[in-house]
Amino acid sequence: MRKPLTTVLLAVLIHIPMVSHTPAFAQQQSLSRPAPSAAQFAEEMASSDLFEIEAARLVVARGKDPKALDFARQMLRDHEKASAGLAEAAKADKIELVPKMSEEHRKQLEALQTADEANFDQAYFSTQITAHENAIALIDAYAKDGEAGELKSLAESVLGTIRTHAMKAHALQTAGK
Repeated sequence: MRKPLTTVLLAVLIHIPMVSHTPAFAQQQSLSRPAPSAAQFAEEMASSDLFEIEAARLVVARGKDPKALDFARQMLRDHEKASAGLAEAAKADKIELVPKMSEEHRKQLEALQTADEANFDQAYFSTQITAHENAIALIDAYAKDGEAGELKSLAESVLGTIRTHAMKAHALQTAGK
């Protein structure tokens, strides 16, 4: 009788922290902001994607942790695809988009570039959590209250993926500590 009870208690204790990694929790915890204009949304999304791509390339070049490398490769695939979708949606909505990284994203990338080797992979996960939380706030606001069109459809379609990225980055950072 003790063994099943111990097993049940262990299972419960293991799963309690996982509540914070559920999509519903992530949705509740997203930063709130007003919806930007279509042009501002496209510009901020482009900057976010460029940051994700460049940070991931840096990890592929310098990272040591196999989990960080796998995550970075996934970010490369997903954000290169998202960038292409963003360009198509902006064009369809007649928004001129010249992708460039914001000053904030440039500073985050520079900080990651100068991270010492011993803490590099954890620094990457930390930047990923922040970047994805900010992206969730942007995308969620635009998906809810943005101008109708292809950019809004894009926001609605990528929101779940970005939430999943944030949860995975958080889980990987926590596992690495």
